[in-house]
Amino acid sequence: MAPAGLLASWAAALFAAWAFIGGLAAQSPGHPARRSAQRALVASAVAAAGATAVMLALLLSGDVTVSYVARSIARNVPAPYRLAAIWNLPAGAVLPTAALVALTGSLASVRARGSLGVAVAGAIVMSLCAASLAAAPFTTLPWIPTEGLGLAPVLQNAWSVAGRMALVAAIALATVASVAAADRLAQGGATAAAPRLQALLPLGTLALLGVAMWASARGAFVAGAQASPAPPAAWGGALVPALVATVFAWHGGRAGGAAALGTALGALGLMCVVVLAPPGRAAAAPAMAAFAVASLGAATWGAARGAVRARAGVRRVLALLAISALASGAATTLWLAGDGGAWSVPAAQWLLAAGGAALLLAEVPGPEATAVRAPRYGAAWVVAGGVAGGALGAWLSPSASPSLAWSVLAGLATGMAALRLAGVTRGVATLPLTILSLATAAAALASAGEGGAVRTAIAIPSGGEGEVAMRFGPPVTLAHQGVSRFPDRNAHVLAVALEPGRGGRPLPLVSVELREYVDSRDETLGPAASRPADFGTRSQEVRVELAEVGADEGVRLSVTVVPFAAGWTLALVLVVLAALVRAATLLTSSPAGVAPGETCE
Repeated sequence: MAPAGLLASWAAALFAAWAFIGGLAAQSPGHPARRSAQRALVASAVAAAGATAVMLALLLSGDVTVSYVARSIARNVPAPYRLAAIWNLPAGAVLPTAALVALTGSLASVRARGSLGVAVAGAIVMSLCAASLAAAPFTTLPWIPTEGLGLAPVLQNAWSVAGRMALVAAIALATVASVAAADRLAQGGATAAAPRLQALLPLGTLALLGVAMWASARGAFVAGAQASPAPPAAWGGALVPALVATVFAWHGGRAGGAAALGTALGALGLMCVVVLAPPGRAAAAPAMAAFAVASLGAATWGAARGAVRARAGVRRVLALLAISALASGAATTLWLAGDGGAWSVPAAQWLLAAGGAALLLAEVPGPEATAVRAPRYGAAWVVAGGVAGGALGAWLSPSASPSLAWSVLAGLATGMAALRLAGVTRGVATLPLTILSLATAAAALASAGEGGAVRTAIAIPSGGEGEVAMRFGPPVTLAHQGVSRFPDRNAHVLAVALEPGRGGRPLPLVSVELREYVDSRDETLGPAASRPADFGTRSQEVRVELAEVGADEGVRLSVTVVPFAAGWTLALVLVVLAALVRAATLLTSSPAGVAPGETCE
């Protein structure tokens, strides 16, 4: 079966290469090379899907004589986990990604008047397939191993798998945006793509990236692979530059032409960095670092070119400042993911927060804005929100300067949302931007809360209680309900049941665990992983991690109290809501009212 997978991978790469060559060679929609390239792109999608199916079959059968299977599972891993192992290594993860990219690229370019979009989609699929072939996932090992190396613990959680699926969907949507931008560039500004679709692409990509970040972060936290469920920590921070590049694509799309194509390809490249690099090593390999830097550079160039075309001089300057700060923050985050210095953590956060603040200020409607009831001193509303946010940050965490930066951004975003709600809008078309301002405020407030978190260590005897001080309100008590030991599929579990309570009211039971993963021979596959537990109050979240269990079954816990942590979930809901509102607005509006390539006002 492995030779069939290898053959399908080569077929996908070769068909994609022909789609790239034929797309560049064709000069008209009816050109034979154009029709051949279109068919080759469809064939590439079918071949990549076939290679994916073969890999899944090999994983389900547990054939550890195949290189990828031996490196991704153990024989005692259940069937659902074996399916999730397709994401365990880049060589497998790019196969379904290439299939979906080829399919969406083909659908997006089928009615295009030019052929550059077909070439762009072919180049993307060819690169993904080449990355898989270079890792040789279908190679048969020269010996017969008795056992595989096991599945990464983080993938033994449904949220992590959902995050990877959402990322692939975001890559597919970014491919559609790249194809549309290429078609528009080839036709001198005209495009056959639906204007409504073009207006929805950036916001839809943002929504899918938000789901990917939130789900992967939550899954990594629950699996014990990450100390915090904060989305910026997902995949070692590699998703943050992708999010920044998608925002650049939103603003660069206004300029059209090369700027729109550059930002779209830049965002797409940084998303692919996450798929092609193992978690936490996005900038470790020189080749991967060069790919990430080139993608970020393309996105930055396109966004800057789009900002130069802004009509108001002040907005142009603020937008360029925002792009510079955001690009620097994204680059610092990539460097940090590749074992950068500890000082870069606050530096990256300050740059990202400052860039977001400048971007918000650049969107403040000026005197030329038309409104039904524009409030006086509208810009002062935004500034007042920033001052209030700064005061909150100073009170929340005086010693954590990034927390102050995020608090100021939260205040500015809240002021911007209030300004739009007060009337400085042009009807329902700007409602998604108002919702996005609120989402920015929620995410920034959650980031500020992460900086203001308080971590303590407590020891609780068997049957006893421990008390944890909260940032706001009465403390939380944790009652030790007992220790249990049991096997769970491919792991030995040591679990401690805790009953939290606050203000005399009991809260639902939680369980913290130490999991020791084993293979079919009951041999350990690595050090024990701590699975934490979390529970929330109205304005705070408590995260509990098991550090040690004593001989008398007393436990030592690490407890972190994080204010405003619910802001992450609220931000995700608001981003998805903004995308849905935008879609509903476009479906009910006149096509003539949406300009090709329009992404925001």
